[in-house]
Amino acid sequence: MEIFAGFILGIIGTFLFWRFQINIKPKIAISDHILRGQSNTDPNKYLYRIKVYNLSNRQIINISIGCSLSYKINIGNGKRSVGKSLTVKPKTVQFLGPKKNWGDPFGLSPVKIFQLTDIDYIEENFTNEKRILFTILATDAESGAATVLRKVYMLNDIKIGNFEPGLHFGIAEN
Repeated sequence: MEIFAGFILGIIGTFLFWRFQINIKPKIAISDHILRGQSNTDPNKYLYRIKVYNLSNRQIINISIGCSLSYKINIGNGKRSVGKSLTVKPKTVQFLGPKKNWGDPFGLSPVKIFQLTDIDYIEENFTNEKRILFTILATDAESGAATVLRKVYMLNDIKIGNFEPGLHFGIAEN
């Protein structure tokens, strides 16, 4: 009987540890759309923006961004993805504050908007056959657990407007 109780307690302990491990990795939301809006400094120039925010109540650190305009080509019996790397500003972010900090003017913001700077290249080359791949690597500040997320955008995912402030992806029309 003691062996059986030990076995059951071992399974319960493993399950609880597994649930804990799932909960300590960074939880990040990435906008479903890329927003095309006018530049604040040059009204004749358009900018492409992607919004990201922290869904957890833990700080996220060491955030790195990668972005490319990719398409598939046929090679032999298979397909391969190729593309051009796009410039994102900022390329790295030191931190995103916990979502409970939203609205605290002196706290770390849980929201960051990234800007794609290859505007001319995107407008000339983005077609229905191509995708913008937005990849983010982030680390939980307390546990050190890291996660990699990728969002794939198609041509119809580009909308006109600017992101509304807040922990959501609402679009404010220009």
